[in-house]
Amino acid sequence: AILYYSQATRFSRSAGGYFGRASMLFELRKPDLANEILREAGELNSRTSAELSEIAAAYWRGQQFEDAAKAFRVVLERRPLDHQVLLSLAQLYVAQLQQPEKAQPYIASLIENYPADARGWLLKSAGKSEAECHEALKKYLSLVDRNDPYETSMIAQAEARINVLETQGVGVHKQ
Repeated sequence: AILYYSQATRFSRSAGGYFGRASMLFELRKPDLANEILREAGELNSRTSAELSEIAAAYWRGQQFEDAAKAFRVVLERRPLDHQVLLSLAQLYVAQLQQPEKAQPYIASLIENYPADARGWLLKSAGKSEAECHEALKKYLSLVDRNDPYETSMIAQAEARINVLETQGVGVHKQ
């Protein structure tokens, strides 16, 4: 069904159809075809923000993380406070590229402009000192939707990390 849909969108030039097809082709283990579509994207600055987001998602799905980051950064040049792009770029640097220091400006902007975003606080804990990590994880746990099944494992990991830190005396106020 996905391959059929991929063929049906083959000649679409809309962001969702054409570049979304590249994402599907990566899922179908057809990276050569997906990369061909992405090469046709041409100069990123000539694309709309919606197209750039689709291109970035396709690169991410194809595990071409540097290319995904480049596309997200172009979107941020146009829309510096775009919540989803800030979050995606921060997650990309922290989780995929293992470069939490590069994520920090995006995380700072995310937290400054969207202080109730639990994910921003979780990302802030990456690459920080133990005290800053403890504080960020506590804030994450105070904001996260505990009924969201997607968050379950992250909540457990955050609680476990806080317990370890507190066992080491981090964040524990002595009297």
